[in-house]
Amino acid sequence: MMENSQDEFLKTVLQLYTKYGIRSVTMDDVARELGVSKKTLYTFVTDKNELVEKVIDFQCKERLAWMKSLNLDKLPALEEMVVVGKMTNKMVAEFNPSFHYDLSKYYGNIYNKMMRSNRESMAQSMLQNMKKGKKEGYYRQDMNEEIIVRMNIANIENLAEKRFYNSQEWKPEVIQSELFAYHIHAILSPKGLKEYQRLLQSEQNS
Repeated sequence: MMENSQDEFLKTVLQLYTKYGIRSVTMDDVARELGVSKKTLYTFVTDKNELVEKVIDFQCKERLAWMKSLNLDKLPALEEMVVVGKMTNKMVAEFNPSFHYDLSKYYGNIYNKMMRSNRESMAQSMLQNMKKGKKEGYYRQDMNEEIIVRMNIANIENLAEKRFYNSQEWKPEVIQSELFAYHIHAILSPKGLKEYQRLLQSEQNS
């Protein structure tokens, strides 16, 4: 199978899993959606477990490539943080808790691999942003950025692990917005706070 057609195949399956959850989507469903026979499907993967692993690997690769293509690291640290916060909010709003739950419960090894990959990429980009923000004077000089990064990632992961996004009281994007506000106000210097307020005001006026 050519790489482009393979990516399209995995993208289609990812959309199915994201919309309906992993467990409820059978190999028959996948074959039907792709317009191929199950026999053809099994020339690509040996079973559903391998299919799930390929789909998650594809998702991680695509997300990293997309983030890199945005060149957000060229922005001032605080502006970069705000843009990433908005994108995260959008992703959380589209988040299907059953997808995450099914992956963690029925495909533990794949789930742990995904979490490690996400954690490493988040830690790297956040640490770079923290160091840049300190140099630019937007972030507090007295903070230990490595500890702050680990704390923030732990908070993000904990919300997902505890199925906090399933809350009936608040929409997932509201929860994520509060987490972002909590984090950013904890790291801003007086200069950073003033710039952050300016960015928010500019956004409201646009």
